[in-house]
Amino acid sequence: MGGSLLAGVEFFDRGAPVAGDAALAVREVEFGEAAKIDGQPIRHEEVPGTLDVPERVAAKTRTERCGIGERERQRPCAAAVRDRAAAGFIGSVLMGILFVTLVAAATAARAPQTVARLRAAILERPGRALVAGFVGLSVLIGGGLVVALTVIGILLLPATMPAAALAGLAGQVIGAFALGVAILTAGGRHLPKDTDDRALAAGVGALAAGTLGLIPLLGWIFVLALTVSGIGAIALAVFRPRLFAGKACPRDLGWHARQGWRCPTQS
Repeated sequence: MGGSLLAGVEFFDRGAPVAGDAALAVREVEFGEAAKIDGQPIRHEEVPGTLDVPERVAAKTRTERCGIGERERQRPCAAAVRDRAAAGFIGSVLMGILFVTLVAAATAARAPQTVARLRAAILERPGRALVAGFVGLSVLIGGGLVVALTVIGILLLPATMPAAALAGLAGQVIGAFALGVAILTAGGRHLPKDTDDRALAAGVGALAAGTLGLIPLLGWIFVLALTVSGIGAIALAVFRPRLFAGKACPRDLGWHARQGWRCPTQS
């Protein structure tokens, strides 16, 4: 287990390592040979000293004991667990923002014209990109399940999930970059012209997406829509489906024209 563990059960049996903290509110516990707690063990006991964690699993000097049913004793333990969980969550969010920023900046620097076309496809027609992404992702995932019905296609089924995950990552990167450009241009800044501009747009977009994603209930929907829009922009650029051919370009090309991109219907 790469994160932390919270167990509130009657009987607990653990046979594998835990990289983070482990808070145990159990009556009986048993640890296998491979069990280990790298973080801090927190034991909630009705009678202090009844819950034993072997030294090979976690050093007793790192163990914290908390009572059950004693509010004044539970409060410090709960606060400690909450603070560590919050710190870990914030750290993971910041790492995600940094990762998306670096990937988006590197991609934009490596293929500036391609990324500019994808970004323009999202900003000029966000609805079209969203629908195309939904269709493309549905085909990718649903197509794998349909192929699996042939029995022979079952061998290809495990490849669909990594492909969908890779498409999601690519969509998130492109979507974040497009969001960053939209924010900067709305503030009066010019479109990205060099590597520094693209890195700035990538950072602003990743930070904005990560921040909006923290909004309860609605945040994940925004991030999902942004990711699907990025997938749609990639699908439109790669496959140029006839379904969208008539609406591939607005009458006023806008960003498309400034990036030197021509409609599929133009010669």
